Amino acid sequence: MIKICRHLAVDLWLLASVAAAQPLQQSEAAPTIVESMSAKMPSAMQIRAVTTQIICLCGCNLMFADCPHNVCSFRDQQKPRIAKMLSQGLKPDVIIAKYVAEYGERILASPNTEGFNLVAWIVPFLGAAIGAFGLGVMVKKWTKRQPVPGALGSTPLAGGSGSALDDDQLQRIDAELASLD
Repeated sequence: MIKICRHLAVDLWLLASVAAAQPLQQSEAAPTIVESMSAKMPSAMQIRAVTTQIICLCGCNLMFADCPHNVCSFRDQQKPRIAKMLSQGLKPDVIIAKYVAEYGERILASPNTEGFNLVAWIVPFLGAAIGAFGLGVMVKKWTKRQPVPGALGSTPLAGGSGSALDDDQLQRIDAELASLD
């Protein structure tokens, strides 16, 4: 076993030294496997640019890029398809348009900003503005001071005496205050 490893190491060293001694001319150089793969393979950012704009149809109703399932049939089928379309040079907008044509607008993560879909963008902001205005009016009404009947400086009660207490009660109060002195 050691002899085989030693022979293999010697052979690899000889092969490397021969290749280093005779470099290829620039015109003869063939693209390496890594170069040819990187020219065709889209980056993770390019794939994410598409997958964050469409919804996963496996039932999770999350963005395609954020599907939490370990085994997702839709993601497993569509991710290579998206990578292939990107490697063919298609732009993300074109790919998304193809998905909309195939699955309808339900595949979009956010609605378009045209036509009736514009309502989905306007209504939340309009609702928040109306709610803030209504809350402001309610707070203003709640904090507005209203006179308390029978309080100092308020209008006299129906008896016309200017006091909320009758004469009997006033005399009793005066007597108790006098006894405290």
